[in-house]
Order: sequence, then C-alpha cells, then structure tokens
Amino acid sequence: MEPLAQASSTTTEPPRQGRRSVGDLMREPVVGPLLRSRFCAVGCTVIGVTQVWSALAGVTVWQCPVPKVFGGPCPGCGLSRASAAMFRGDFAEMFHAHAFAPLFMIALAAFCVAAVLPAGPRDRFASGVTRLERRLPLAPILLLLLMAYWIFRLAGSLI
Repeated sequence: MEPLAQASSTTTEPPRQGRRSVGDLMREPVVGPLLRSRFCAVGCTVIGVTQVWSALAGVTVWQCPVPKVFGGPCPGCGLSRASAAMFRGDFAEMFHAHAFAPLFMIALAAFCVAAVLPAGPRDRFASGVTRLERRLPLAPILLLLLMAYWIFRLAGSLI
C-alpha cells in the first residue's frame, strides 16, 4: 500500500501559496475587522449619524460628486434621505429614495454599538460578525444586489 501512496503524492501538484478560490474571497470578512477597530467604528458612526441627522434636519452636509461628474446617481445616492424617511416612519418615501436604507441603518447601529463597547466586548462582538461573514458571503451578495439596484435605477432614469 505504501508505493501507491508515494505514487499519488508525487503526481499531484502541491497547494499553491497565495492563491485563493472565489469562494474563499466571497467569505473574506469585511465588516467584522472594521468593527474591531475603535477608530473605524467611531469614524463610521460619526459620519453615518451626521449624514442621517443632517437629512432629518434638511441640511446638506456633503454633496455627492458622482451625479455632477458622471451625470447619474451613485449606488448610495438617496441613502441619507431614505434613512431620515425611515426615522419619520414614511416608508413609501424611504423606498422611493433608496430601498437599502434598512440595511444601512443596521450597519450604522452595529458601528454605533462597536464605538461605545469596551475593548473586550467589542472584540467578541466583532468576532461574532466575522464568524457570520465567514459562514455567509453577506458583503459580496449585498454589494452585487446594490450594484443591480443601481443599474435598475440608472435604467429607470434613462427612460
């Protein structure tokens, strides 16, 4: 039996270092590592809360350059207005402005939680999110859905 084992080990290629499959890349954690960093969590919280608060107040804090440069909306155009509409309970306006507002608000809530947690609980929280991301390719799926939604919105604005 030993010669067979030797023959099979010499005929197969050794595993390639540094090359990963698409499946591995699809399950690469994105949000978990960002939640682990207090700097990232606080930064994302401040930016997100400022955008939503300004939309609630009817004030434009940051004007997206994409419509001026490319002549059409970016994939995230309308998220602030949609989130503000969601806070007001105006779900028709929310879906009209951007259908991904509930997902944006869930992500913003996760960053808010990570921003205020002490290091130990924040690491456990981030590890839980990382485990979820390794089991389910949420980030790439949501990115693909966002791109499909954007293309759908672009096609609607061209008609």
